[in-house]
Amino acid sequence: MSYRNNTYCQDKIKRSLFFLYLALVCNLTIYSNNNPDKKSILLDYSPFIPSSSHIFTQGIWLNKSYTSIGIENRYCLAELTDKMVCHGFRLRKDLFLFRLSHFGYSKIGCLDASFGYCREISEKFAMGLRFHYLLDHAYQYRSTHSFTVEASASLWVNNNVQIGFAVYNPIMLKYGIIGEQLIPITFKLHASYKIGKRTLLWCYLQKSQPGGFFCNAGTNLEIKNTMLSLGAGNRSCFLAFSIIYKKIIFQFRSEYSFRLGYSPVLHAHLLY
Repeated sequence: MSYRNNTYCQDKIKRSLFFLYLALVCNLTIYSNNNPDKKSILLDYSPFIPSSSHIFTQGIWLNKSYTSIGIENRYCLAELTDKMVCHGFRLRKDLFLFRLSHFGYSKIGCLDASFGYCREISEKFAMGLRFHYLLDHAYQYRSTHSFTVEASASLWVNNNVQIGFAVYNPIMLKYGIIGEQLIPITFKLHASYKIGKRTLLWCYLQKSQPGGFFCNAGTNLEIKNTMLSLGAGNRSCFLAFSIIYKKIIFQFRSEYSFRLGYSPVLHAHLLY
């Protein structure tokens, strides 16, 4: 009986979020059409701000260098904390990316240190390569050292439509270099569509092999120096609030997994 009740509650939440999403999209479209003269600030940055799943070549369209830090407490469990620091250095048409993240805690977890290089081939197309060093550690067990790469590209179809694509571990490397377990091959696709100067629609798709399929879609609305983001997918839904102070962007995000529960997320980004 409890399982049926939980399933009913989850379906009800999904339907409520879906209708809320449709209502918000309609309101955002009306708001954008009624405010065509205001200059966008956060909206132009939001698709390219680094996150755990972002396509790093998209960061080149910021036309700025940036430093980001973030922390995510997954499902409100201290043992499942994801910490990240990232620096992107823009030099003319080149972007150099340094990123360090750790998921877990002191006794068990995974460290991911990466370096990426991206080149702006034209005004609308960029491509790059990113190298990863992975360290899996567990208390009283031998640590595993692994290496892999990620290739990505980003394209502006027109002034309002932008698409990013990435493949993680395309050369099928394994954990421990000569181990038996394959590092999952992951395909990522991110697309965004800008409506007016204050509204952005976006979607993100990810498929891992071996692994499952993940999709998410949402809307961003900018009002002066603040931005509201709402999204939902096949695994979770989220609500985020961003504010810009001088050159710093603060983002507060609440994400709810339909199976595992609530996760608070906090990010700070410095643009210069």
